Amino acid sequence: MALLDEVAGERSAAARGRLRFGIDCVVIRSNFPQLEAFAADIAHRFPHLTTLGFNAAVPEGLASRPEFCAHELLDDDQVARLTSETLRSRLRALAPPSVSVHTTDNMNLVMNPSGWPGASTPW
Repeated sequence: MALLDEVAGERSAAARGRLRFGIDCVVIRSNFPQLEAFAADIAHRFPHLTTLGFNAAVPEGLASRPEFCAHELLDDDQVARLTSETLRSRLRALAPPSVSVHTTDNMNLVMNPSGWPGASTPW
């Protein structure tokens, strides 16, 4: 990240166009309480950072193991909070003003038919 930030600064100083780079954070139960600290601390370490994304983990690959789903995937209330305007606004307020902050439930990535719009979280 430090190298990307350095290159972005060099490109900007040389008027060679803005290098857009960001951080995508996969959100699970064990890191959910740290989202605000992430926006308030880590994002400020990289002055040329442009985006910060918080994305709910989906049950694919190793994350599809039943024990992982039971202990780490967000529950419905956490998904609702993650994608709420209240939390997004809070994270935006904590991040540098130049950073675009977004959140997603990643339901578009779920391969389970019960994950279609209107269905409860399939895990």
